Amino acid sequence: MAIGPFETTRRISQSPRCGMVVRPAVTLTQADRHELSKLVRLCDTDEEMRSLFLQHVLRHKMQSAAIVPGDVPNDVAAAGSHVVYSLGAGVSKTGLLSHRARAGGRYGIIPVSSLLGATLLGMRAGTSAPLLRDDGSIVTLLLLDVRHPDDAASPDTRNLLFQA
Repeated sequence: MAIGPFETTRRISQSPRCGMVVRPAVTLTQADRHELSKLVRLCDTDEEMRSLFLQHVLRHKMQSAAIVPGDVPNDVAAAGSHVVYSLGAGVSKTGLLSHRARAGGRYGIIPVSSLLGATLLGMRAGTSAPLLRDDGSIVTLLLLDVRHPDDAASPDTRNLLFQA
């Protein structure tokens, strides 16, 4: 099966039909879905936020994502998650996904309003996706690990934030 330019690869687990089930490529919490819809409206009206690339990524994510009503699964990147990712075959980087941050802000904060943040949001650890860059080029984004605020207090996670 061919993967389109804005679809993430899918990990496979069990299924009654052939022993395998395809998990949704992207999973969003209801809160993240709501924030994305606000961001799309902002992109439509705010000159500073206007980016056709970002709008496309956000709209595609909202249309194709599975929405979870309660807590986010442990391996899914959501707002407030600490993520470890790599671009292409590059070194791993870490950051905190945030709806409230703006691009170019604090070190280690990944705004969902950026192409990187919008792509990471809803991805599962161990999956990859094409990352569209501002210049129109595409690089493979691999999500290596996700930590949520409840596990963020562990020393391992605190150390992750300062590696880069």
